[in-house]
Amino acid sequence: MKANEYKCAMCGNVYKKGWTYEEAKEEAKEIFSKHPDDWKIEQEVIYDDCFNKINPAENKEEVEKAKKLI
Repeated sequence: MKANEYKCAMCGNVYKKGWTYEEAKEEAKEIFSKHPDDWKIEQEVIYDDCFNKINPAENKEEVEKAKKLI
């Protein structure tokens, strides 16, 4: 894998990075109300299309469950 690529934790495909890790962490903070550097669990990178299948905006109950884990 090249330095500008990552492997999606959901589908396993390799993609070119479109965001910096800092930008991705800021989005995670907005969704889960806690900065990923402060999470108790490991984080993995997920391709945007795969993440959108989860649709956190419509699955608020699942987001709340995730918040309890982190």
